[in-house]
Amino acid sequence: MSRPIQEKKDEVLSALDGADQNIRWLGAILRSIGADIENGDPDNAIELAELGAHLSLEWSSQLQSRTSMFRKDMARGTTK
Repeated sequence: MSRPIQEKKDEVLSALDGADQNIRWLGAILRSIGADIENGDPDNAIELAELGAHLSLEWSSQLQSRTSMFRKDMARGTTK
């Protein structure tokens, strides 16, 4: 039994909202890295860069997983 199309649309919008929020968090990390470099605190900048790299991999994996699920649903024609 397929799920109603509105439910699937809501899932897609939720995934996009989550991606938007994650991009904003990465932007904040990058601004903090820039400020740390300007203020002569390279150790903190390095730690923030490592955090940003880790988060980007995690969030990318989550988004790829959800995108794959949506594509499979569409290929099966369950979004109709």
